[in-house]
Amino acid sequence: MKKPLQSSKSFWQDDIVLKITNRRKWIEYLVEKKTIQHGKFSSRFVRLLKKIF
Repeated sequence: MKKPLQSSKSFWQDDIVLKITNRRKWIEYLVEKKTIQHGKFSSRFVRLLKKIF
């Protein structure tokens, strides 16, 4: 397959899209990781509050 020239618009557009996609995947991973952690903590905290009150 022929590679596009660096001066072409599609080369830079594809590169930017790839960077944005990779960054979005990383952010989604971090958000999912945090929600799992907070979900575990908040569920334990809610159970504790239900036992107290």
